Amino acid sequence: MHNTNHSPINILVISPYFFPAIGGSQRYMEELYVHITRQFPQVHVHVVTYNTERAVARERHRGISLYRIPCVELIRGQFALPNIVALLGVLQFLSKKHIDFVHTHIRFFDATWWAWIYARIIGAKSIFTEQVAAHPVHRMPQVQWIARFVDATIAKWSIAQYDLITTTNRSAKVFLEKTLGIKKQITVSYGGVDTKFFSPKRTKEIPNTTLVLPKKTTVVTFAGRLIWSKGITYFLRALEQIKRWPAGVHVVIAGEGPLAGYIKKTIEKKHLHAHVTFLGPLDYHDMRQLFRATDIFVHPSHHNEGFPNVLLEALSSGCFVIASDNAGTSEMMEHGKHGLLIPQKNTTALHDAVMWALSHKKERREMQTDARKHIKIQFNWNQISTSFFRLVQHSVLSHAWVHQWSINQAG
Repeated sequence: MHNTNHSPINILVISPYFFPAIGGSQRYMEELYVHITRQFPQVHVHVVTYNTERAVARERHRGISLYRIPCVELIRGQFALPNIVALLGVLQFLSKKHIDFVHTHIRFFDATWWAWIYARIIGAKSIFTEQVAAHPVHRMPQVQWIARFVDATIAKWSIAQYDLITTTNRSAKVFLEKTLGIKKQITVSYGGVDTKFFSPKRTKEIPNTTLVLPKKTTVVTFAGRLIWSKGITYFLRALEQIKRWPAGVHVVIAGEGPLAGYIKKTIEKKHLHAHVTFLGPLDYHDMRQLFRATDIFVHPSHHNEGFPNVLLEALSSGCFVIASDNAGTSEMMEHGKHGLLIPQKNTTALHDAVMWALSHKKERREMQTDARKHIKIQFNWNQISTSFFRLVQHSVLSHAWVHQWSINQAG
């Protein structure tokens, strides 16, 4: 336990999507600060988020104070705009809490464009974290064009105004430097996982259902947002290519999104009921249960990914992972040692990888063991959050504050 006599530190996180919204980027911010506050009790975290899930306006969640702003969601799960009057009211209220840092993330969220201004107005330091290593992906070309325009203009200019810039993977750092031309220093601070919570305890009880599979069943799982860019359509096509299903194999699909109806219809149309179960959305604890029931986890995303939390959780839970080689995924796991990396949008490669995993049980289990050890050493949240907090202290605090902090530590 760290000394609790340190001066209080107030951090304001501005994240348009946050609990109870489900997604990797908001999960990163939540877990980062939950672990920081546990290890450094002098840190107090306030989160301003947009109320995309119609939750209560104010809430205390895992030691963090949440302030939810009424909003309009223009692209479900990807882009929302706040009620300006309500936002200004909350920001004015929080300015009285002596905020030391204002932290936001994801360059195509609107908060990136103005959070640094608010920080300067209230005399706080500003922090920006990028997780995405590519331009936004969307089925509509018009949306992609607008996103690229925003990247090249307001996003690029806004990022350069922050006191500290971090990314959750090297690929995102390269993107900011090479594609957007950001000249300021950028530090990589990887995402992490609670390796105690996501641990390899085997069970065949599938959450959110009465389904209990035989112990010898091999469970293949897809879990994520049910949108085109997450690769669910390619996964379904790969399943359709299976001419003769191996004995004792069951597929589970979990998540919510605009393709949920399409998935249900496909399962029915292709007569996959005997082999595939669709669960719908799962919460944090249900996901742990699902990982414990999963033998092979599939992540065929061609989304604008960063450092996917769901893969960290699957690897930590002892699942064998098949993932598309996308953004920071190859920084998390090594092909042929911790799992399999496949090309994006390649149905045949996905099908072949699943069939290989099903028929090479010994090799699969060896990789699962190596992957779990690797994640525990490299991506434990306690280590990640401590490193991030030290980075903040030494990178953006004034010389006087750092000097006083050093005196307190020595005492």
